[in-house]
Amino acid sequence: MGGTIRIMASLRLVRQTNRSSRFAHVTVEVAAADQAEVNVPAVVGDEFRHEAELGAWWALRSLPATVAVTVTEVAVSGADTGVGDVYEATARAVWQSLWPG
Repeated sequence: MGGTIRIMASLRLVRQTNRSSRFAHVTVEVAAADQAEVNVPAVVGDEFRHEAELGAWWALRSLPATVAVTVTEVAVSGADTGVGDVYEATARAVWQSLWPG
């Protein structure tokens, strides 16, 4: 692992409208790799594993750099997390790790 750069980023998706609330908090670790890969370990519940994986792949779809993404944390709220929230938060966390600021 010597010389490998790993970048961690977290994104908290919080939206409130007069109809609904949305919430998801995702932390990712991104590192240079020989080929693009996405790892969503057992830390993430099965219910949101697929969304996190698809969100990471979506963020990587047009990147010229080859990186490995590991989703290290997913926090949700039963009442405020809906379909697509973990997907969006994961994609944004990956982008934030690659282009901070």
